[in-house]
Amino acid sequence: MSARFFLLLLTFCSVIYQTNGQITENLYAYYNFDDCTTNDVQGSNNGVPHVPPDCVCGLKGKAIRFDGSQYIELGDKASGLIPTLTGDEFTLVISLMTSRKNGPMTVFSIVEDCDSYGYELIYNPIQNKFTLNVRSQTELTSINFDDDAGSCWQQVAINRLFNRMDIVVNGQLKYTQKWIANPDFHSLGLPVLGGGGCTGKTTSRFIGLIDEVKVYNRILSVDNAKLVTSGIINRLNDHFQVIFKGQSYGAEFITNCPVDVSWVPAQGVSDPASNIVELSPDVTTKYSVSTFYEGCSDVDTILIKVLDESNIQCNKLFLPNSFTPNGDGLNDTYGISSTYTIDGDCLFEIFNKYGGIVFSTRDPYGRWDGRIGNEYAPPGLYLYKVRYTCSGNQYTATGSVNIIR
Repeated sequence: MSARFFLLLLTFCSVIYQTNGQITENLYAYYNFDDCTTNDVQGSNNGVPHVPPDCVCGLKGKAIRFDGSQYIELGDKASGLIPTLTGDEFTLVISLMTSRKNGPMTVFSIVEDCDSYGYELIYNPIQNKFTLNVRSQTELTSINFDDDAGSCWQQVAINRLFNRMDIVVNGQLKYTQKWIANPDFHSLGLPVLGGGGCTGKTTSRFIGLIDEVKVYNRILSVDNAKLVTSGIINRLNDHFQVIFKGQSYGAEFITNCPVDVSWVPAQGVSDPASNIVELSPDVTTKYSVSTFYEGCSDVDTILIKVLDESNIQCNKLFLPNSFTPNGDGLNDTYGISSTYTIDGDCLFEIFNKYGGIVFSTRDPYGRWDGRIGNEYAPPGLYLYKVRYTCSGNQYTATGSVNIIR
């Protein structure tokens, strides 16, 4: 008899975006391109495209395709966007995707010319590098930081608070720049997506997709910058599952643009060209799923372990040795992997280094979210104990788990 175990990602992050005041408040301008225009859906700082926008599937909803001739001026000289984006406190978020074969391109600029104050965000995908050139009245600072080499979509947040600037990419803090004095880089140039600044001298105009551009007139905390750049895209909803022989498991490759999807091997996959499938291998199998879109390929894997019910070993209970409760929807909770071993009572407890209980449940499927009450548990090592029944006998399993943040 086939049993369906289908786990869909609960995209609670979108709810958090709307309810967490530190993220929604002080959102000064927002360009999501979902209506295939370059209008500001938050305020009145509408964008002016150089050529009619080419609207395609994006990170969320629609995105604008830049072909090397397109650039978009945001707002105008009379708007407050220029002083906001060059003030002492702001956060700028941009999501982009391009081919890994491209060289250095200007993603965003707010400078009047190559010698004026302001800054430019440059992306060199062939080298997996970003550069943020900041020109103040006293110096030129080039901030170089890595992209997320494992992802096509790069979700970048630039946080500025006086003499400090933090750069976050796909939920990871990539660089912190500190100046001795607070730099003044107020610009007379308009904010420009896809070009502007020194484009044509050391870089070309951007070729690829840009989506989800947000401007805050108050800095986000680093944690919230991580959250707002952690939208899951082109990833599996799970990476390991155990089934009994003859059963199937439902898996989803989470993507907004389900085109050119391919599963390898194809055997045991209900539809090798779909992003939502049933996996029914006869033996333990590692599946790879990939998608190719706009010149970039994303790949993820899942291991399906197939067990024979007659060969269950009661004294072997499996739990992971680490998890990352950072809100990105991947490996965010912790629990028992081999729940099939338990067929009776269960008490699952997790302790801190002082022996205090931080999590307890009698549900073998219960999972810890990495919180102690309403607070995030500190990173580090924790101990677990599981007392359970298997085939009428009592067993105890102990071990440790590491929280990584």
